[in-house]
Amino acid sequence: MSISRLNASWLAGHNENTLALANVNLNFALIKIQPPSEYSGLGMILSSSRRRAAEDGELHQTARKLSVLFRPLLPKTPALLKVYGKRVSEISKTLDSNRHTGFRLSAMFSDWVGIDATSIWAAATSGPAAITVHLVACMIARVFTTSEATSLWYELVERRKEQLVKAEAEGMADDSDMLAARCDISRTQLAEWDASARAWLQSADEAMAEKQTRLMRAIEELRLPIENDPALLDSVMKACTAALESMEKLIGGTAQRVQSPAVLLGLSCWHIYPDLLVLGTGKIEPTKQQDPLVSDGGLLTIGMQLEGGTDESIFWSLPLSFLRRYGDPVVAQGYIGPGHSRISLQELIFITMGCLFGHWGSAAANNDFAASWVTLIYHLFRESKSSLPARSYSANDDGSLVHSPVHSQSWLSVLNQAATTFIDAQGEEKREYQRLISLGRRKRSFLGESKFQTDPSRVTVTSLKYKLRNSVDRTHTHQKLLDFEDESYEPMFGFLGVNKILYCLDTPEERIEFLRKVATHKGLDPKRHLIQYDKQARKQGRPSFDRSLALEFASVAPVLVTNTRKRGQDGGEKLSSIVSNIRWRSKDSVQLGEKSSGHEERFFTAPEELFSSMSSILIGNHTAAIVWLPEHTILDNAVLVPNTDELQMSRSHTEVSPEDMKVLLQGCHLNRSSLQRSFQESGFRETHDVPRRGITRALLCVGNILRVYKLLPGATISTKILQRPIPEVFHPKRHGSFVTSTLSRKYALALVAYCESGYCILDPPMLDKVFALSTGNSIFVYGALLSDPAERVEGYELRRLHGNIGRPGIALMISPTHPRVRASNDENWRVINHDAFDSTAVDSFESTSLHIWFTNYVLPLAVQSSGNRDSEAYLLESVISIHDNGKWVADVDMCDALANSAVAIETCHGKCLAEALPAGPYHDTEELTAIDCWEELLDPPMGDIIVRAQNNWVARLALLSVAHQLSFNVLVLPKDFCYRCFNRTIFAKYILPEMSSALGRHCAAIM
Repeated sequence: MSISRLNASWLAGHNENTLALANVNLNFALIKIQPPSEYSGLGMILSSSRRRAAEDGELHQTARKLSVLFRPLLPKTPALLKVYGKRVSEISKTLDSNRHTGFRLSAMFSDWVGIDATSIWAAATSGPAAITVHLVACMIARVFTTSEATSLWYELVERRKEQLVKAEAEGMADDSDMLAARCDISRTQLAEWDASARAWLQSADEAMAEKQTRLMRAIEELRLPIENDPALLDSVMKACTAALESMEKLIGGTAQRVQSPAVLLGLSCWHIYPDLLVLGTGKIEPTKQQDPLVSDGGLLTIGMQLEGGTDESIFWSLPLSFLRRYGDPVVAQGYIGPGHSRISLQELIFITMGCLFGHWGSAAANNDFAASWVTLIYHLFRESKSSLPARSYSANDDGSLVHSPVHSQSWLSVLNQAATTFIDAQGEEKREYQRLISLGRRKRSFLGESKFQTDPSRVTVTSLKYKLRNSVDRTHTHQKLLDFEDESYEPMFGFLGVNKILYCLDTPEERIEFLRKVATHKGLDPKRHLIQYDKQARKQGRPSFDRSLALEFASVAPVLVTNTRKRGQDGGEKLSSIVSNIRWRSKDSVQLGEKSSGHEERFFTAPEELFSSMSSILIGNHTAAIVWLPEHTILDNAVLVPNTDELQMSRSHTEVSPEDMKVLLQGCHLNRSSLQRSFQESGFRETHDVPRRGITRALLCVGNILRVYKLLPGATISTKILQRPIPEVFHPKRHGSFVTSTLSRKYALALVAYCESGYCILDPPMLDKVFALSTGNSIFVYGALLSDPAERVEGYELRRLHGNIGRPGIALMISPTHPRVRASNDENWRVINHDAFDSTAVDSFESTSLHIWFTNYVLPLAVQSSGNRDSEAYLLESVISIHDNGKWVADVDMCDALANSAVAIETCHGKCLAEALPAGPYHDTEELTAIDCWEELLDPPMGDIIVRAQNNWVARLALLSVAHQLSFNVLVLPKDFCYRCFNRTIFAKYILPEMSSALGRHCAAIM
């Protein structure tokens, strides 16, 4: 058929196949097909920019080309396409309700805010086959990464074209096949097609969260592989055909039994929910979804499964020949299931708590008991004695300590809130928390992996022998020899060890009191055990050198003591026996009956042999310890005499169970500084220049994720981050153990890129110039670009906009190196007044607007894999433009301008009486010129200026940026600044006059 005949048949209004041929031959000229009525509502909801992108851009061409290529291989499913259109419109209306609010807050990104349904609209205006291909795109996007999906689509296109070329060579192809074989679809077009489907999935999951969660919960116990054929094209088409045909029958009310796991994959992607019956799980009743789009009788029965209890419910493995530039085909494995989904910030907290319990081992086997330990540790800090060194901490605006474990942003405080919530929860809420904690236990490597694991059900405390005289701190040495990466992984952060508690107690008397509680709790015989303590031990825990003078002994419990201090009437000693706690010292330092300050216990002489003999430390260390006496016993007259009985020390005496220690810690008031140091030493000490990677530092990273995402409502996190330990690039190099004092913009953006993708690890220094990030259905923008320039915005504060810029993968936006500013025009002299400032506040820039557009400059970044054809993350040159009444004014680098401007923070807050001040223009040694239009700023006067854009944060941000590029020293005045009492000293206070004059720069105040 000739080209002219094809065009003629198209003009004559022939069938859809002829129309497709005409479009192929005409290079797929954008000739719209009227979309089905079910999809018409979607077109009304889409923003104008997205609708134009769908109808006039390459995405529309991609939809038509893919439909022509794959139409013969995919089944016709009219019922599915009809109800899918209804569901799409329903979801779009739900997500569109807050779009106008987003417009007001999104400034330069307003054209990109809203749902990304461009691929659906492009398909709806390209014919039914294109909508079917979109459904296939959703299945692929659900399980594979961006680069894998792009490579998969590229290979599908190439293999299909090879089929058609072969059929043509064998004389088995018609004209449509020959034209389809000549379709040219680039990798870029396929990547954008996949990106739109991927963004839609995230938005639709959010809108249908309740039913989607119920579906995933029903199939999470399965482990089913999607079967493959030798040829990749056949595998994909077979799986998609099975899913499409089953869904078509379910919608019509015909019950189905799962024959291929691909059906469940399609079910998770298309947001149409038949009832489910999963056999072999002990359930008799089906999971009721009550979806009005599914006719009565549409029940899907699942009777096939492999071993359950994993985090990959459905998995699909395909060999990709075009993923890498060199090498054999790479087998890509995609999954759906708990380990390959998205979670909220609150869910991440409970999963992290589960990871922690997993590291604590059998000591934390019971979730309620383990959670009670989290709250106990938190309250130990909260009720501890605060003696923190001032140099180690900095205060927030509210006066709280940013490094304090009880600070609301510390990971310990967050875990305490989660633990309290879990303990108080009941019913289904409790079961949901249990599921999240169980997932965390299975993914405990997220917080790192220790090299050895003990059985912490009954944790052995220090037990060793050493000679008391001239001994060294063997216990301290023993602790140093522990594996430097594993010490912080001890159960309950090491609070099961008596040594840690003794370390955190201030005085010998507090240590003795605690050890007596231990002895009483363990039922130790007070005649066979002593408390040995060093009265001269320093806070650092170093032993004294003169042991005989430093060591003292105390009873573990009251003993019967014969007192001979009193005399009777006949002058003889009057013996009296009392039951009390007593102490012993060396004979050189004790007087009979002497009482020490701080307690009422009497001292007696300790035999010299006690200081020189080998004694077994039962519990504790050199500072304070319970000593078992294998060669002596304490008699009722408190005199130590040799004991010849052979007595074997019970192993149970050397252990303190988690249950026991929890009771012992009740009411303890530890030293907060010592507690703090114990966490720092566990997570941050360095040994032989090798930094620790303990659990404390991993939890600090989680705390940073929480701080960043707390400001991003609606954002979710990929559970793929749970598959590995938190990457080293996100570990803080220093700072406290509970809260990182400062987080930079580049760190926050790198963290978001990792949490959004689950695998893209970017080095923060590479993102120094990045001001926004677009991925999936979200745009993350540095908060200062969406705020008034006078507001204080921390570097890590990002804002999330629901939308995207239509680019695949992770697009990291950077400003041009040398942005342009419109040159002044002498023809505008009529609107340039340069009046003197008259102390009035007005908004002269109401028509100012911000926009963003993208150049063709793209710089790929090295992520996790090397050698891939497509980059998962890249720097995208993005230009922020300022317009006035639709007319271009300038392109700006806002981050640079904000970093080089000053903000006046002092004002009278309206207390100044206006009538008491002289009216009229502002006067000083020089006149301050008011700027009331862009022409006056682009052609500025000599001297200092004040630009008037009262309460217009968009204009104030734009004016600051342009003034900075015009080499002004910029001073931003707060919203409530009193312009009546404004004077020139304000410039001198915030901007150095000598520097300005040396550089020939004037000052610009933005009001």
